[in-house]
Amino acid sequence: MVAMEGSTFKKYTNVDHLLMKVERNQSIVFKFLKKLNSYRCEPTDYRCFVKVGQLKHGFKELAAEQQDLILNARKIAKQKLQGQITACLNRFQELQAEMEAYLLDTNSYY
Repeated sequence: MVAMEGSTFKKYTNVDHLLMKVERNQSIVFKFLKKLNSYRCEPTDYRCFVKVGQLKHGFKELAAEQQDLILNARKIAKQKLQGQITACLNRFQELQAEMEAYLLDTNSYY
């Protein structure tokens, strides 16, 4: 019986860990949005202008989704949110990679 309680605790710890990563990513998302609005990150051509628009839109959607997850985690059993949390973290990684590529394209990574 003790081993079963320990494994249940591990599962909750895992979901809590994922939720903590979402909370950390939330602050990074806001930093990326701030950087995208900065003059140092202005687009240099039409392709970059379109990319900035897509990134801003993606980060705003992600920020809203993460905020909903954080608020719902207090109301709903955390185990039910694990799939949504994982999807949110994967979306963050995709947007982060796109942001890095954009910064390298525009040479505004300093």
